[in-house]
Amino acid sequence: ANGVSFFVDHPVTEIRCVSHLATKKRQFLVRAGPSVFSASVVVNCAGLFADDVSRLAGAGLDYTITARKGQYLVLEKSQGVTVQRVVFQTPTKRWGKGILVSPTVRGNLLIGPSAAEQESKVSKDTDISELAYVVWAARRSIPHLNVSEVLTSFAGLRARGSRGDFVIEEDPVLGGFIHAAGIESPGLTSSPAIAARVAELVSAAGLPLRPANPDFIAERTHPVDFEATHKADIIC
Repeated sequence: ANGVSFFVDHPVTEIRCVSHLATKKRQFLVRAGPSVFSASVVVNCAGLFADDVSRLAGAGLDYTITARKGQYLVLEKSQGVTVQRVVFQTPTKRWGKGILVSPTVRGNLLIGPSAAEQESKVSKDTDISELAYVVWAARRSIPHLNVSEVLTSFAGLRARGSRGDFVIEEDPVLGGFIHAAGIESPGLTSSPAIAARVAELVSAAGLPLRPANPDFIAERTHPVDFEATHKADIIC
């Protein structure tokens, strides 16, 4: 959509910087899965694997990305009325913004996340000791939480960079290679501003930007509302 092509299940395994035979300009050859892509500018926004991609390219900016796991609990809708607003705790260096207690748009109650660094960049398992900490910490804000009404638990991984968060710059050695790495909270909220900054860097790297697309689709189809779906329409 909107002129962008997505290639899923195409892990990047090689990045080479070469000189274009005709124009003599810098060109990147990116091997991803069975395909090889050619580009004059590469934006490295590989999240947890941004440091790996940077090293593949031979970039000069040195940083490492560590996976920080956050675990959450979702409580039944009977607990959704416990709070009316998101309740944050005082941020700390160890736990970041701490354990929040928040109503969800579906009427449930969400508590979490924890913050524990780990070697694996793919493991999103939950564990009882970390979830027990989430409950203990959440009760510091809301003492009367009824955790017997837990519906499910889940975990996510955040990309914690060794240079601090929000590494958004062109590589000092490898021109045309742009880093957008270590994007922690509030990365989602900041994404429009990050996109605008990356666009500026792409243009400065020598790739002219086209005028705004008059056919740009600014809306997307809403995901399926399972609550409005008849139970007989879903087979598990």
